[in-house]
Amino acid sequence: MRRSIKIFTSNENKVSGYPRFFRKYEKKLAKEQRSLSRKVKGSNNRNKQRIKVAKVHEKIVNSRKDFHQKLSTEIVRNYDIIGIETLNMQAMSQCLNLAKSTLDNSWGSFVNMLEYKCDWYGKHLIFADKYYASSKMCSHCGYKNVDLTLSDREWDCPICHTHHNRDQNAGINLMNLAINTVGAAGIYASGEEETQVASLKEEAQGLILGQLTPLLLW
Repeated sequence: MRRSIKIFTSNENKVSGYPRFFRKYEKKLAKEQRSLSRKVKGSNNRNKQRIKVAKVHEKIVNSRKDFHQKLSTEIVRNYDIIGIETLNMQAMSQCLNLAKSTLDNSWGSFVNMLEYKCDWYGKHLIFADKYYASSKMCSHCGYKNVDLTLSDREWDCPICHTHHNRDQNAGINLMNLAINTVGAAGIYASGEEETQVASLKEEAQGLILGQLTPLLLW
């Protein structure tokens, strides 16, 4: 299964995809590492080749960090309430046999950026409990589909008969949770100035970002 970041507008058109930086430079990195393995240990040529390998790694890290910085800044500047899942990415990478793609997203680093930028801009970052059933719960009536599996990308609620896209539904649930949490704290109020709300979901497909009303990131 390919992992990606997808950005959707309110009419569900895909806008852009996650660059997958490690995948982009994977062949070049393998080539440089093969060349390194053939060099004589302690030689000047091996030292030069070691630097070439390090530069490829640096390129991957810097590209990913630049992407995360720009995306997190855009989200925090534009939206007042952000709902997000609490996930153990290390465990996910092991149990799903998707370590390379899972860790390529560097989800933890992205979340850290959101946290400190929310503090800077005075925005609210709400974390859902790790047991919160964002994908399995019907966002319309609250029914919990305990039989939903990771391979089920769409499902119909047997109670209200609402048809759900798995990630859209999860994003709506996270957004509602964020609004209710902030509202319960007496912070959220709907007045003349519209409060922008966002929610983020990260699961086996990767970080899924989307836009509903006013904005939904799933």
